[in-house]
Amino acid sequence: MPNAVIDDGLFDLLLMRPGSVLGWIRVWAKVAWNGIVRRTKAGKAFAGEQKNDGDLHYRTGKKFSARLSRPEEIEPDGDGLGKAVAFNAWIEPGALQIRVSADAN
Repeated sequence: MPNAVIDDGLFDLLLMRPGSVLGWIRVWAKVAWNGIVRRTKAGKAFAGEQKNDGDLHYRTGKKFSARLSRPEEIEPDGDGLGKAVAFNAWIEPGALQIRVSADAN
């Protein structure tokens, strides 16, 4: 998530749902390419803004609700929680203190 800010009080979501092997290849290439290119100021300028496509969707917000067509494994923040057909997540201001050094940007 190249444009994510740790202390802005917003979720930074990357939703992936490739429909084919080619879709997974496109997702991998886009994520890997952004990870390499965006490490420098010139790379960020070259890569431009994140763009949604049929396989990848970027979102931000204070609340997130998902309804799935069938039970799917869910992994909020990479931690497996099992299968779900729906879930809600939200930001609770002040619930977690985050300390960021002044030179973190």
